[in-house]
Amino acid sequence: MRLQLQHVRLPLAHFPLEMDLDIEASSIGLFGESGSGKTSFLDLLAGTRKGVKGIIRLEGVTLQSDSIFVPSNQRAIGYVPQDLVLFPHLSVRGNIFYGSRRPNPKGLENISSEHVIGLLGLEKLLRRRIGDLSGGEKQRVALARAIISRPRLILLDEPFTALDPKLRQTGIDLVQQLRSEFSIPFLCVSHSQRELQMLCEVLLELAAGKVVRTFYPGSAERKEVKADFRPAPRKSS
Repeated sequence: MRLQLQHVRLPLAHFPLEMDLDIEASSIGLFGESGSGKTSFLDLLAGTRKGVKGIIRLEGVTLQSDSIFVPSNQRAIGYVPQDLVLFPHLSVRGNIFYGSRRPNPKGLENISSEHVIGLLGLEKLLRRRIGDLSGGEKQRVALARAIISRPRLILLDEPFTALDPKLRQTGIDLVQQLRSEFSIPFLCVSHSQRELQMLCEVLLELAAGKVVRTFYPGSAERKEVKADFRPAPRKSS
């Protein structure tokens, strides 16, 4: 997956979110202190925030520019927010398939809803109401909904925060398994750098709306470097 943000700016309460990124990876982790702009970053990728300036491209497709704005329901981006946004009046099945009717992005045509439900262990829960589920079960429902929508990218906002330590490790293992099984890129936000190191190829640290550091947990040197993803200037011919 290639994610490009050029001169992206979003005014926030205490500072602007400012991004210039050109990064290629199948899994990206974003961490930083509370209020650093992590969730706002996910929102602008998902297309749920107004007032965003600049250019956003995913796999070469322009989602946002001065003349283009692709609505959130047409971006083929799955979003699992902190509060999961599950609908209590719907069954587990109703939640999983809510909003899933969209064209299949290239390469994801063969994702079977039955396979996803089975892999997440939700077969026996399909008729149950959301209010009857545990925290871990709700998380699996939200993940199933995101995957069955066949996204080009999944955004995970603090997916393990509400889970106890045992379920948290189970959740990490599950996301790793899903990445291996379906090859869907994801961007995960967490306060835990350790969790992200277990999940992601590239980690970005956010502070006051800017990426200040990036490093690669899987590299031999595990080297930390300053984040500077601005595209190199073209040489004049």
